[in-house]
Amino acid sequence: QDSLRVMHPAMLANSRDNGGDSTPDEDQGLIRCICDIDDDDGFTIQCENCLVWQHAVCVNIDQDNVPEEYLCEKCNPRKLDVKVGLQKAIAEKVVGVVFA
Repeated sequence: QDSLRVMHPAMLANSRDNGGDSTPDEDQGLIRCICDIDDDDGFTIQCENCLVWQHAVCVNIDQDNVPEEYLCEKCNPRKLDVKVGLQKAIAEKVVGVVFA
């Protein structure tokens, strides 16, 4: 059983060679977040179904509440507050505020 992948996408991409296979794999590093910002903030979480990465802060996840399994809002439709996610992402990026 695979463990939940929570980390920096670039670290994952460098951690394994896919043998020249051009098909996307779990290490592709695509960030598609609800905030529409594709920068890596250092704490992202990967959807176990479609393999996209999202900023943990934008989907209300912090170091103390990382789920065992994670599905993005497209694979598991649910209401997420895009405004709150964007505000948190901008605050962390611009002023270094960390929401815990």
